[in-house]
Amino acid sequence: MAMSDEILKKDEEYGATLRAMVRHENEVTNHRTTWLMVMQGILFTAASALIKEYMVPTIIVALVGILIALSLGHAIQNSFHSRQYLKGLWRKRIEERGYKIEDVLPLDGGYPGNPAISWLLPNTFIPKVIIGAWILIIGYRLFLFV
Repeated sequence: MAMSDEILKKDEEYGATLRAMVRHENEVTNHRTTWLMVMQGILFTAASALIKEYMVPTIIVALVGILIALSLGHAIQNSFHSRQYLKGLWRKRIEERGYKIEDVLPLDGGYPGNPAISWLLPNTFIPKVIIGAWILIIGYRLFLFV
């Protein structure tokens, strides 16, 4: 086997390993997002049952909802950063070897130059929307049921 064939084989194995790691991080993100949404659904249901009659329990449920959104939002953000790091390793490898992007597959099925609207990415958008909803519920309970 020629030296370049050996290097190419190692690069293919490296890419396959990174793809598996990105796939795993995607699954972790999906699980954490699912946990976040299920927990919030349960808490919103509890708050809706309490909101008219009980101010303090409603606010407590809302605060728990905010804390869970912050906690899982942070965990989702960490998973997002892990994927970005792995993609950076792949870009670095491509640059070091002098490959063109057309010569190798991307790690996540995306393509170079695909702009994302960062504030709409689920790792930041979903927790912020949930926290905003809880703040509205707290305000609604404090100021409309006095």
